[in-house]
Amino acid sequence: MSLKTTIDNYKYAEQLHELIDDVYNQFEEGGIPDLKMDTIINKTLNDIDRLKNLLNKINVNDLESNYSKSTIEDVEHNIHFYFEAAEHIEKKMYALKYYDKLLQSSENYISNVDVEKMSAREFTKVLLHSDNIMDFINHIKRIAVGTMSQNEFNKIYTQANERAGRKGDVVVGSRKAFESFQSYIKKYYL
Repeated sequence: MSLKTTIDNYKYAEQLHELIDDVYNQFEEGGIPDLKMDTIINKTLNDIDRLKNLLNKINVNDLESNYSKSTIEDVEHNIHFYFEAAEHIEKKMYALKYYDKLLQSSENYISNVDVEKMSAREFTKVLLHSDNIMDFINHIKRIAVGTMSQNEFNKIYTQANERAGRKGDVVVGSRKAFESFQSYIKKYYL
């Protein structure tokens, strides 16, 4: 890849990150109207995919001949930060997108479970927890639309029960299972 392409990809990734971060902050502040929420979530998830693809295309080695070592280290740090931010925001967007659908659909499935260990709300929170959501995303989608068999759901339900027992930070009574991105930044970067 050429130096110009690397620079262009980095600049575009920087712009995409700012756009995604602005949308995320609007969600955090409650500034997104309910009527537009699904559309904005889907667009944000698409932007996150584009950002990750761009970041993967950036070859920092192309910068070595024209930029100082400290500049290259800054670029590498920013790329790493953009990846982490994108993954955090992606999890939050999926949780927002599927919470209500998953809760409603899982109530139907749970009513057919032999031994009920946790409520639909608890089950939903475990699956949408930031540590679990990407492990279960395909299952979440299938449960939300009701295309999962009861036997398969029972297996996922058992796994969720096991994970709930191991996670002390899953708060059952609260809809907010994610820390804000600002507190995440403070914890890991400041």
